[in-house]
Amino acid sequence: MTSLVVLVTLIFLSVILAGPFAYFSSYFLPKWLSTVVCIATIILGVWWMLLPIGGARIFGIITILFAIKKL
Repeated sequence: MTSLVVLVTLIFLSVILAGPFAYFSSYFLPKWLSTVVCIATIILGVWWMLLPIGGARIFGIITILFAIKKL
């Protein structure tokens, strides 16, 4: 059960941190690479927004907003 908790934690952290990473990547990465990161983050956010879990939808929306802001 401990490994399941670690796996779920890593999945949630990847979604939570994907939005800020996409936002700050525009400052450090080239424009084309930042655009690719933002598009991948938007796809990840849409996938999480479509899950039937309320908390996951909120994290998906936040991730999408961070990525769109810097796209």
